Amino acid sequence: MKDNHPIEELLRSLPEAAKQIKGEVDKVGRTLIDSQLKKADVVTREEFEEQQEILRAALEKLSVLEEKIDQIIKEKPSADT
Repeated sequence: MKDNHPIEELLRSLPEAAKQIKGEVDKVGRTLIDSQLKKADVVTREEFEEQQEILRAALEKLSVLEEKIDQIIKEKPSADT
């Protein structure tokens, strides 16, 4: 038994002109999906990975700064002595 989508089976049974219509429907469908994804504020994998790298670098810098602050606090003479 075939697992083909009913629309695909129907389009295969139509004349060549229907295949042109299918192409247009595919094109419009892809455009609509792209438009909806942009409205949903979805990012590409590449953009996500770039932002992930920026965040990793910022966290690394933050860690270094925290260590420096801790060292300065340790070296500072206490006001109680």
